[in-house]
Amino acid sequence: MWDSLGEEQKQVYKRKTEAAKKEYLKALTAYKATLVASPPRLELVESPAGGAEWPRSRCVRAGCENAPVASGDWDEEFCSSECLVRHCRDVFLAWLAARSAGSSNVVFVK
Repeated sequence: MWDSLGEEQKQVYKRKTEAAKKEYLKALTAYKATLVASPPRLELVESPAGGAEWPRSRCVRAGCENAPVASGDWDEEFCSSECLVRHCRDVFLAWLAARSAGSSNVVFVK
């Protein structure tokens, strides 16, 4: 398929690929910055009954401060299906970035 493209079409594809790669790297950098800047997921709170402290759970997704909810789809780690999807996307993008760090031949296209 690549061989059947004309030189001009190949150049257009290469430019679009480079632009998509730059966008991806920019988004990945922003995501990593949120991981560094996000507060800890567990926080000690005072017990109303006896003053003892215990960790208060939070949604697993970076940056989300909501409490997790019980669901048959996940083990009380997320506050909503939207957070679950965003967390999976973020983890997948981080995995792709780590995988591509070892190989400069990988190109991401939207």
